[in-house]
Amino acid sequence: MIQPIEIADIFDRARILQRARRALPLIVIGGLAAAASAFAVSRTLPPVYRATAQLYVSPSTNSTLALQDVILGQNLARTYAQMATAEVVLRPAMDKLGRADIGAFQDRTEVSQLRDTSIVNIAFKDNDPQRAADAANAIADSFIQQSRVLLTTTQVSTATQLDTQIASLQGEVSALEAQVKAAQTELAAPPAPTRTPVPAARVAVLQQQIADAGATKLAKEQTIAALTKTRDDVRLATTRSDNTVTLWQAAVAPADPESPHVVLNSLAAGLLGMLVALAAVAGLAYLDDRVRDADEVRSRLGLPLLAQIHAGLQPGSIAGKLFVRDHPNSAEAEAFRSLRTNILFADVDNRPRSIVVTSALPNEGKSVISANLALAFAEAGTPTVLIDADLRRPSQHRLFRVPVTYGLTNILTASAANTDLARFRLSASLVLIPSGPLPPNPAQLLGSARMSEFLRELDRAIPGAVIVIDTSPTLAVADAIVLAARSDGCLVVVDAGRTHARAARHAIDSISRVRANILGVVLNKISDQESYYYQRYSYYGRPATTTEQGARSSVTK
Repeated sequence: MIQPIEIADIFDRARILQRARRALPLIVIGGLAAAASAFAVSRTLPPVYRATAQLYVSPSTNSTLALQDVILGQNLARTYAQMATAEVVLRPAMDKLGRADIGAFQDRTEVSQLRDTSIVNIAFKDNDPQRAADAANAIADSFIQQSRVLLTTTQVSTATQLDTQIASLQGEVSALEAQVKAAQTELAAPPAPTRTPVPAARVAVLQQQIADAGATKLAKEQTIAALTKTRDDVRLATTRSDNTVTLWQAAVAPADPESPHVVLNSLAAGLLGMLVALAAVAGLAYLDDRVRDADEVRSRLGLPLLAQIHAGLQPGSIAGKLFVRDHPNSAEAEAFRSLRTNILFADVDNRPRSIVVTSALPNEGKSVISANLALAFAEAGTPTVLIDADLRRPSQHRLFRVPVTYGLTNILTASAANTDLARFRLSASLVLIPSGPLPPNPAQLLGSARMSEFLRELDRAIPGAVIVIDTSPTLAVADAIVLAARSDGCLVVVDAGRTHARAARHAIDSISRVRANILGVVLNKISDQESYYYQRYSYYGRPATTTEQGARSSVTK
């Protein structure tokens, strides 16, 4: 019965850990390779030294600083940090050091403010530690000189602006004085005998003009006095003040290079290499949909796993693959006995009498599975008939080394209904019917009424027999689908290292559409790393002895 596929099964914790364990050597190798490459490259890089000079920025020259002065100093430090890399600052330092490339000099210069302080760091990088220290100190000296020039220029400009304002106000005061004097003269002049006396209204106007002009003059004189004091203070500060930027700590030649960090680079590259390898493994695992273990059979195919068969020493050959007969104590023989038991107990009330064995694609080992399953039933004393119904690429005659000149195709095309089974008997419990000559129309022959009649004839001739039918791959031709519809059960063989889940699901869907009873999946050709089954039962991995082979060989003789 096909089980529903759950999304949670795809992310099963055990399966994820198993994949991680398999990929661990690759991940470690990737990390070591990246670390070795980073170590080699870092050793070849020239050392780079970093020297740092520190400047202190003060907003005033007062001996006592208020809180607002400290905050202003921090703001000035941020501004100065942006100005320190200007060409006007770097050019004098370059001239002092004999440097010519302004672009390269700027690239090696780093200026920053020490957080929440009035300290400005001026750093310079060079391959020589002493040159780095000399360059940092030269840039600091140049910046101190340029800040002094900037401060002086600003103060002189302020004083000049104040002089202009004072001169303009003094001119306005002189004009007001002239206006007052003219009004006073007009009021004080003695009337001539021939002149008309100043009217009373005119006298009032002149007196009001004198009062207004006097008030305006007084206000402007006060403003002139304040501006004059400010100008004098600025000139005095310019004369007495020191520079607001001072050298806090001079740069010294560093003892150790800033880069390259050989150890750190190697560790970082190793970690990155492991992450890249892990990502590559994860990507390949996501793209690779091959069915490799029991968990993937259940999660990707939705069918029960009936057996896991080891790959053996020669997984690509059919020689020596009759494990139940030739190596009865091997892990493979025990796996086929477990397969036999699982089939019998899959449905106790309706045990399958005819079992079709197929696969999605060729070369997945279905013929070896069919042969050993038949041997396992015969070994238990169950009458067993093994039919090679793969009429395109038969293999049972090569596995058992029997003639192929007469077989299934001869029986199906013969006119007589009764078949002489004695010629096909290999032992008291096992009958092998090879394919016979290959016909031009295998599907038509297997789907004929004669094939159904032959299966019923076998049931009558050998009561209680189990019929194992080896068929062609499902996706290659329709032979297996025809026989699966007429059987009691069907086994789907999956190659653990080759079969893709998509192909297996397509084959399962094709069989299910004819209402065939799919018993489950046989996972074939698994490696020791794919399953812990053979690690736990390594006792069975030893080869069979001569005595054991003789005791078991009676089932095929």
